[in-house]
Amino acid sequence: MKEMMRTRWRIVWAAAMLFLFTGAGLVFTFGTRGPSRTAALIASGFSPKVAPILDQSCADCHSSLSHRPWYRNLPVISGVIADDEGRGKRFLDLTMWKQYSRGRKIGFLTSMESALDHSEMPPQRYWILHPDAKLSSQDSASLRQWAVDQLHGLRPVNRRPVSN
Repeated sequence: MKEMMRTRWRIVWAAAMLFLFTGAGLVFTFGTRGPSRTAALIASGFSPKVAPILDQSCADCHSSLSHRPWYRNLPVISGVIADDEGRGKRFLDLTMWKQYSRGRKIGFLTSMESALDHSEMPPQRYWILHPDAKLSSQDSASLRQWAVDQLHGLRPVNRRPVSN
């Protein structure tokens, strides 16, 4: 009887520890997020106004500065996350912004403007797990305005030929 009680307490203790560590994993993530990642985005050429928004909502998939949530190492989920991050970085790596050509920047900014107009980024499957990454209407408007301003600065001015 005494041994049975010890076994029950061990099971309860193990379950409590599992619950505690799982809960801590939901709260704590590993990697770069916050002021240092925002500073890296500013150093990559983004304005101080949009860098925190990009950090919060875009940089996990579109930069080499991803933070690592605890569930990233779970067998099935790790493949999905790695695939999403890989596709995101292959399309656009925000930390490489200064190295991109004028033409590529125009393409990225046009895509960003379209994605913001259609609320396509970040994708729903991402912000369901990361509710803080969902863009507010104000953040979306700020990013869109920044993209439009950048496009105006990058696109060539239409010049009419001078007639004699």
